[in-house]
Amino acid sequence: MTLSISILGPLVIESGGFRFGKVPKKARALLAFLAAQMGQPVSRERLADLLCRTRGPSISMRRLAYR
Repeated sequence: MTLSISILGPLVIESGGFRFGKVPKKARALLAFLAAQMGQPVSRERLADLLCRTRGPSISMRRLAYR
């Protein structure tokens, strides 16, 4: 199954012929950032810094925890 993320213009996410509808703002920002990295690994610390700058590092890291 292929996941396609278009980041030029409006964010468009497609997988298996299905186009995703509304995606929360932070999820859109995360997906766009990761797509722009073109497969390069990104640390949780870097993602926490990008998405949760106004919160402390421990809160930011908890928000990125796998659930």
